[in-house]
Amino acid sequence: MLNRYIISVILVWVLILAIVRFWGSSTRFKTMSIFCAGFLIGMLAMWIAVHVYNK
Repeated sequence: MLNRYIISVILVWVLILAIVRFWGSSTRFKTMSIFCAGFLIGMLAMWIAVHVYNK
């Protein structure tokens, strides 16, 4: 279940970043990519916590 969520979130972020990259400004793309990176770091921490504390 968690793997589907992670894959879905990554696909949505790829879509958002592609739209911003091709139809937005470069400063907006930089801001969105930094936000995306922070979100993905948080998801990685969640994934590690689920696997460490779920045993």
